[in-house]
Amino acid sequence: TDCHTYYKRQGAIPKEVESHIKSFLEKHPQVALRSSMIAEDQADSSFAGLFETILDVTKSNWEESLRKVFDSVSSERVKEYI
Repeated sequence: TDCHTYYKRQGAIPKEVESHIKSFLEKHPQVALRSSMIAEDQADSSFAGLFETILDVTKSNWEESLRKVFDSVSSERVKEYI
């Protein structure tokens, strides 16, 4: 959530996160990107599958992909579920 909160407030990805992602993508050139929250699954609700999952993420599209995942938190699908 710290990264998501920073993104919402600053409109940017934290430099430390950006550095980790770029380093990871050097070793793994194509990945899937999905959300993961501590409270994603609870006894009375489950948010698993509500947020975007982006396939074929590479070093050329990772930032746009991460923004799509972050922005999916406020999607109509999530609003209707809540």
